[in-house]
Amino acid sequence: MQLTKRVESDRITETEYRKIRERLSYSSIKLFDNDRKKFYEECVMGIKKVEKQSVSLVLGSLVHLLLGNPDEFDQKFHIAQVTKPKGQMGQLVDNLFARTLQSAEVVDGKLVQQDSFPTLFADAVQRTKYSFEGEEIAFMKKDEAKILSMFEADGQLYYDELLNTVGKTVVSIPTIDQAEKLVNRLKAHPYTAELANLQSGTDVECFNELPSPCVALSPYRSKQ
Repeated sequence: MQLTKRVESDRITETEYRKIRERLSYSSIKLFDNDRKKFYEECVMGIKKVEKQSVSLVLGSLVHLLLGNPDEFDQKFHIAQVTKPKGQMGQLVDNLFARTLQSAEVVDGKLVQQDSFPTLFADAVQRTKYSFEGEEIAFMKKDEAKILSMFEADGQLYYDELLNTVGKTVVSIPTIDQAEKLVNRLKAHPYTAELANLQSGTDVECFNELPSPCVALSPYRSKQ
């Protein structure tokens, strides 16, 4: 159909959209209103912000994908093979992964790390071990060497899996099962069934709100 061709020809990917520095999205305007310093850092200086996805956000993304483009699951998500550590070790791995992404660049399709691992780990330990006021709140009375040995025993495998799936969202089997149940309910419920099961036809054209597949990146390598 002509409308479909026009939409497809004019559409840009989410990645291309986010690279447009001059754009002012609703979220950036809201950030300007709430915190001018953060707005300047992120929208003017271009300092990369790493956001942690909540469980509800991941679940919602899964539901949208399974409703619209289930064949693209492997392009956007990765089924966890390693169980995420709990408690302070899980927080440390999250901080280490976030810190890793903050100083990495994509070069020839690969994630190249600008900082050495000791630097990344030391920063992650500081973020996890101390509060904003400098109070010790995790890994009490343990030095960095001890924390590193704990990480190698309990967190290394999960961290490596996160690195090997950069560009994808790591999800567990229970989360996938929950998303599939929600999709089935949406398709069966009288209030949502018509929209959830709608297909393009003679009188209707359906457009996927998440059209562009996520590009998975190769595991990072270091310049060090």
